[in-house]
Amino acid sequence: MDPSPEAHRPAARTPRPAPLFPAFAAFLAVRFLFARRINLIGVVGIAVGVWALIVVVAVFSGFISDIRGGIRQVSPDLLLTEIPSDASFEQIDAVLRADADVVATAPRLRYHALYFKHGAWGSSSGVRTSSGDISKQASDYDFVELIGIDPSREVEVTDLLQQVLLPQSWETRSPEELFEIPGEMIQVWRSLEGFPLGPGEAIGSRPAILFGYDRFRRSRVEIPQQLSLASAHFPGDLIDGAPALHSLSKDVHVGAPFHTGHRVFDETKALLTLDVLRDDFLGYDRFLDPDVVSDVAIRVRPDADLETVKQRLADALAADEGLQKAYPEGFGGLILTWEEQNEVYLDAVDQERAMMKIVLFAVMLVAAFLVYATLHMLVTQKTREIGVLTAMGASSSGVLKIFLSTGGVIALLGCGLGVATGLASVFWMNDLDTWTQARLGFSLFPRELYALDEIPYSIEPWWVVQVALGALAVSAVAAWLPARRAAHLQPVRALAHE
Repeated sequence: MDPSPEAHRPAARTPRPAPLFPAFAAFLAVRFLFARRINLIGVVGIAVGVWALIVVVAVFSGFISDIRGGIRQVSPDLLLTEIPSDASFEQIDAVLRADADVVATAPRLRYHALYFKHGAWGSSSGVRTSSGDISKQASDYDFVELIGIDPSREVEVTDLLQQVLLPQSWETRSPEELFEIPGEMIQVWRSLEGFPLGPGEAIGSRPAILFGYDRFRRSRVEIPQQLSLASAHFPGDLIDGAPALHSLSKDVHVGAPFHTGHRVFDETKALLTLDVLRDDFLGYDRFLDPDVVSDVAIRVRPDADLETVKQRLADALAADEGLQKAYPEGFGGLILTWEEQNEVYLDAVDQERAMMKIVLFAVMLVAAFLVYATLHMLVTQKTREIGVLTAMGASSSGVLKIFLSTGGVIALLGCGLGVATGLASVFWMNDLDTWTQARLGFSLFPRELYALDEIPYSIEPWWVVQVALGALAVSAVAAWLPARRAAHLQPVRALAHE
């Protein structure tokens, strides 16, 4: 036995290797990343995915904003509809205006009709043009939904009449004058078109019909061209025991078109004054109450809750004694908010936006796969280097940090590039479209197709943040898988790798 004190001392423990310090891990991450240019494919993939998500959603949000704005201009806050066919506006209006939150009301009457260009009705020969030629085209007649309004009351409820595109030769007109064509204009137009005034025919003002701008162009009508309206109705009387079908007709003149931005409304509706539609065309004053309506547009106070006012008005109509007496079986009626009036259209737009985001998210998944593929290939190529590092004392966590840092650099570069180019593309989109149209003869965006002066866009900051964070998260998951594989490589096998 060794009596020396050193013999009783415990054997010295072998010091553990120091972990790979962060600065060196970051250096290796950047070196591995730029060692082969193919690794930059992941950067480009992430950038393209982020760019697409920002640009497409911004443009689509701009469309939605324009669509909702157009709908809001023609849709009242609340609309009372599905009321009895002989309902009196005066009686209904008294009940509605008793509510403190109701600011204004306006009567409306809806009906459907065909319109014919002057001379085309019942004629197989067609219409004589200014050059004397005879033509008959599909645009000479069409089907339209007529909306009868009271101009003076409609302006208190919606901005519909503010969207009328007045010709420069017209002076500013009152709401009522929009629906009157001066006799002088009619006389000049008919003389130019070869339709002289008949013997003793008055040259006074004539009623006007207002079309949406798209239909106005498509129908090839002009101010103050004469049109003939035709329809039919069952007034309730009988002929030989069967309901009588009465034909309807009315001559009107084309007034200035309107353009609200609500494409469905602009293409399917035409405006007349309530008295022209109800009395002159339908003849309701001969067999129904003279103020009969089919809808009542309602405007409420801006700070009022529409759902609350809607329910309160429905209860008031159901409890009104006058209406109960006039309609013993129930007045009925349905009150809709402006969103419910356009529910199908708005739901379709929202669904398209959701589906678009899903499709674009698939683009981001493809970009994440590129990150995974490039890092997986990098791990395979650097297997011997990984073995050297682990043999020199690098820990598994240190190796993991190297490749996670490589993925992080790819994600940060791609995300930053995508956000920058996406925002720049949105801000300069209209200028680029104008340049390509002027220099190259084509447009990136068919403005005439959507009747827009410029490409609409709306940048949502929170969405940009979500896209950036989502891209970083997806890239982190894609980078973790090959990084984990690199961290679990055995040094001996790594050094023996060919």
